Amino acid sequence: MRCIRPEVKRRIVEVLKSGERVSGETLAKLLGISRVSVWKHVKTLISLGYEIEAGGSGYRLIKVPDEPFPWELGVNYLYCPKVKSTMDVAWRYFGIYDGVIAREQTRGRGKTSSWLSLPGGLYLSTCITGVTSISSILESVSRELARTLSKEYMLEIEAKEGKLFLEGKKVGGLLIEVRGNDRAVLGIGINVRNPIPEGSARLEGASLREVAGIVIRVLQRYIQRERA
Repeated sequence: MRCIRPEVKRRIVEVLKSGERVSGETLAKLLGISRVSVWKHVKTLISLGYEIEAGGSGYRLIKVPDEPFPWELGVNYLYCPKVKSTMDVAWRYFGIYDGVIAREQTRGRGKTSSWLSLPGGLYLSTCITGVTSISSILESVSRELARTLSKEYMLEIEAKEGKLFLEGKKVGGLLIEVRGNDRAVLGIGINVRNPIPEGSARLEGASLREVAGIVIRVLQRYIQRERA
């Protein structure tokens, strides 16, 4: 499945979250698209894990999966079910989308090697421009992320050289790529409920969407502060 643009999915989910059954005709009018297009978008949502009743009288949302979908997080990111690297996609859409979130990476990049990126972890790259201290992004964001996650989950997470450690075991990592004087892509990977190699750690019992929300808030605070 190709990367998914968030705009229409966000509007459909917002309408269905009313809890009421909504007809395809109503959704088509609200979105300015055909009923066939509505059904295609709903099928995509179902394939992503949404439980949606679909019948002759319309659609009803039953359950939202614990996944870091951009339209659930309120951000202008692409969502990729499977991609080689979120870093590559972020550069490709730099200036169009603010970042990329993937369910799985086949060639996720780490600082010195590839990052094992199986479903269940958080794999995110964000586009950064207009900040005054590109060189300090990695250190600043990793420290703030360690503090925030530690406080939220009552853990002791430490940041060191672009990596996050829980009880001495790697639970996440950050990687930055810079082009020119004011453009950067910051990649972040965090083990949540994904299979992990021996010697690593993960945020056991945490919500994947909640962790994504925390990461995005840390990034937004950093960017706003540096642009002020």
